[in-house]
Amino acid sequence: MTKEHDEIVDEETLPADADKVTQAEMAEALIEAEEQEIEQKAKERKIDPKEVKAQETLDKLMQKFRGYRVVCVALGLVAFGLMIASMVLYRNGSIDEAMQNTLLFFGVIAVGIMMFFVMARVRPLKEDIRTWNDVLVDIQNSPSKKALSRKVLPPEPDSLNRKKYPMTAEYLHYRLYWRICITLAGACCVVPMILIRVMQDAMVPAVVLLCLAYVLIFVANHIDRKYMKPIREQEKARQAKARMAYKKKNRKANLA
Repeated sequence: MTKEHDEIVDEETLPADADKVTQAEMAEALIEAEEQEIEQKAKERKIDPKEVKAQETLDKLMQKFRGYRVVCVALGLVAFGLMIASMVLYRNGSIDEAMQNTLLFFGVIAVGIMMFFVMARVRPLKEDIRTWNDVLVDIQNSPSKKALSRKVLPPEPDSLNRKKYPMTAEYLHYRLYWRICITLAGACCVVPMILIRVMQDAMVPAVVLLCLAYVLIFVANHIDRKYMKPIREQEKARQAKARMAYKKKNRKANLA
């Protein structure tokens, strides 16, 4: 009775197991066929120079983005360390109030430099990375070589060529004065702190230098808004027009 029962069970389970094995083999065969088809298409497909250019540009942008990101993280850690050290050392009595203020001041400077890199370098890089990533995806998804030949690449990103604004003699002239004012204003902010610690009764010269720093900042802001900003606005309009022309040409290429 037991042997007959085992034989019946074996006869009933064998077809089910065979079906499972067959389905698994069919699934593996389909996956292998798809992989072979993808490999064959990759071999037959020739890489277009436009794709190479887009990939190289995207790699350069990513490399610069990683570098600036490391700089920003390092500056943030330095600022955080200076602020924590100023509080801990002052609480333990290792430093006086003046030294604590000095450490806090340098911590604020580190934060300011970090924000400059974030706003002036990292954000434009992220925008250019998104743009060129879309360009690369568009090129790779081109339906045919004919459609790909009609596509055009956008201008070189501003984050790489550093020509965000027109390098005309007029713009460079005003930018030189702007940089001089900013540099002197920074010096006028740092020097008073040194004078207070080195000289006695240096409060009046320190206040005068701080007032001069504010005046220089006002002059730099006036130069920027009055003379440099109109030139930047014209260049931004020209770049926007060029981007619209690029998108229009690629839209026509996709429809063709």
